[in-house]
Amino acid sequence: MWIFTRFGFFSCTCPRESESLLARVDTSRIQIRSRTKAHLESLVAAYIEPFFTEAREGTPEIVHTPERDYPWRVFVRKDVFAAVMDHLALDLDYDNFKSEAMFLAGDSRDPYIQSLHSVWDRLYRITPSEERK
Repeated sequence: MWIFTRFGFFSCTCPRESESLLARVDTSRIQIRSRTKAHLESLVAAYIEPFFTEAREGTPEIVHTPERDYPWRVFVRKDVFAAVMDHLALDLDYDNFKSEAMFLAGDSRDPYIQSLHSVWDRLYRITPSEERK
């Protein structure tokens, strides 16, 4: 699952039980992967740390995996991931996603903001021309 938030872009999947591509998928956990450490740090600080503080558990560590296509990841139980998604939905308070992300980034030239515009443009193209404005 890809998730674009005002904090950044994340790819969320179940991790394998080991590094082997033949290893079984661990369906009890989610790995939240990011291309930038800053995006993952923002998500962890805003939504994952509070969950673990309330539960009196240690916050999961952000793991650096430079040899992988997503060099930053954090592993959480599915219930934690569900709580993160719930809070992201409940905290939604803006009417334009790209503008909100740009406001947080503080710069329209930020690579994430530029990527959001590119993704928007690419996905706009899947709308049949007769269904466009």
